[in-house]
Amino acid sequence: MQSRRWIFHLAAFSIVFCGMAGWGADGLQVKILSTVINNDLKPEVTFTAQDDVGNPIALADMTVRFMIARLDVYDAQKGSAAYWSYNIRVQTVPEGYPNAGAQADQGTFDSNGTLTPLEPGKYRYTFKTALPADYDKTKTHTVGGQIQRNVGDKTFYANPLYHFVPNGSDVVALRKVVTTEACNKCHTALGFHGGGRREVGLCILCHNPQSTDPDTGNTVDMTTMIHKIHMGAELPSVQAGKPYQIVGHQQTVADFSEVEFPMDHRNCAACHAGTQGSVYKTAPSRRACGSCHDNVNFQTGEGHGSSNFPQQDDSMCTACHAAEGPEFGISVAGAHTVPFKSQKLRGLIAEIAEVANALPGQAPKVTFTLKQNDGSSVDPVELS
Repeated sequence: MQSRRWIFHLAAFSIVFCGMAGWGADGLQVKILSTVINNDLKPEVTFTAQDDVGNPIALADMTVRFMIARLDVYDAQKGSAAYWSYNIRVQTVPEGYPNAGAQADQGTFDSNGTLTPLEPGKYRYTFKTALPADYDKTKTHTVGGQIQRNVGDKTFYANPLYHFVPNGSDVVALRKVVTTEACNKCHTALGFHGGGRREVGLCILCHNPQSTDPDTGNTVDMTTMIHKIHMGAELPSVQAGKPYQIVGHQQTVADFSEVEFPMDHRNCAACHAGTQGSVYKTAPSRRACGSCHDNVNFQTGEGHGSSNFPQQDDSMCTACHAAEGPEFGISVAGAHTVPFKSQKLRGLIAEIAEVANALPGQAPKVTFTLKQNDGSSVDPVELS
């Protein structure tokens, strides 16, 4: 009987131990289940939070922040759209810094909302900020979250997104031009503002045409800012002597004037990998094109073509700049022809055919071919 009781106790201990181990699993998986806007116009977000093996995470073990924005569609056929945040702060340049006292609006997270536990791992966040009484119930609205969990010396983040139309209609309009996966081909892992903001879909909720850096007067709209950052040293304004800077948290100056993009800037599809990635061709705009071509003044027309053609809005852009056209022409695709991909240029194709005498102590001999795009041979003497 004693041996049987011992076996039973061991089995019970095993069950308890395994259960405890499961509760300590790493990771953070957050899913927004629904968002409703009540009569008081304060959005309520219901979400779940689990670790990597599905165990619920307590509120005490997380920091939770949410924001909400609407998507304004400028031209549905062309794919032109931008978010507009309901959560706005006024950023002021402090005393003792250049442009002290200057102010600008910036998108941000809701502050001091209410978190309510519903059941283990399931919670409700009620916004402190109410939507305007006349908010447009027919437009796509997006809730974005920044959730953080610390486990020992490890920190896990989640950026859940939830798209809905307040009147109950199906979500049709979305903004998916650039993907996080495309960014991470170079950045390895996005992680801005302390590391907790890792999804492009979250970034564009704040970095929209509303938001400006009051220190420099530069917009921090994603469309303009990201193009400028990646152009960096190649910006006409930078080459003319004006640095491209953004002043961030605690007056930290980020200077992008020496940034060099690791490929040809005209390789637009490298970043524009979303389902709406071709919007750079179908919906050219002063906002997007002027970010790289920042020596063009669209109001006066200075620098816009040989005739200095002014443009007060984007309605006529596609009249001249069609989506597709001849290489190196004025169509969007043509103007962004990457030379080594050109079918008109001779190009250079190098291939190693054989490597001989490659053992230690030997002088390796490499046999290779040099050809043009049309298959004709190239004399190495012509190369530098």
